[in-house]
Amino acid sequence: MTSALFRKELPLRDGARSHATDVGEGFQVPAPAPTDRVTRLERAISDTMRKAGHDRTLMDEIPADAGGRLTRSQAWAMGQTHLHARARGHADVDAIARTLRMPPEVLQPAFTDLCQVGCARLDGETVRLTEAGQEQFDRVRHAWREWLDARLEDFTMTDPGDRALLDEALTTIATRLVDEPAPAGSSGRA
Repeated sequence: MTSALFRKELPLRDGARSHATDVGEGFQVPAPAPTDRVTRLERAISDTMRKAGHDRTLMDEIPADAGGRLTRSQAWAMGQTHLHARARGHADVDAIARTLRMPPEVLQPAFTDLCQVGCARLDGETVRLTEAGQEQFDRVRHAWREWLDARLEDFTMTDPGDRALLDEALTTIATRLVDEPAPAGSSGRA
């Protein structure tokens, strides 16, 4: 094996040289497009959100346009509460911290603040949105859906079938976000 290190390097023959830059026929075929409309919508939502993820003003504008009065950290805690409750049936500060690979003590102030403005209740480590918190969340969710509606092709919020499709796609995405921990070294999800 080590003898290969000491062998003389020779130039490639003309036939081999012409194919040396080619990565192979298997890489020339594009990835298959999903045939399932929900899967296509999930991909479109993910792509749209990824592109928008760099726009920090958007994260303030949409909740404010929805009549929001929460800080960014309170809105984040409200979203995490809803996300985990939707995917798992309940939201637990420790579980949210594990998913994001963060100490619960780092996240606790955001949830405490959310409780102080009357949008959530903490029962031990379990956090629940209050009626006021759910109303606030519903307004923000509606604003985000309108934002998505304006950016997704072949989709409209006025079509009941499309709304059901969006609910299904968002539930699947939410479940994945909760079930798949943040990659090591990341700071969580935006």
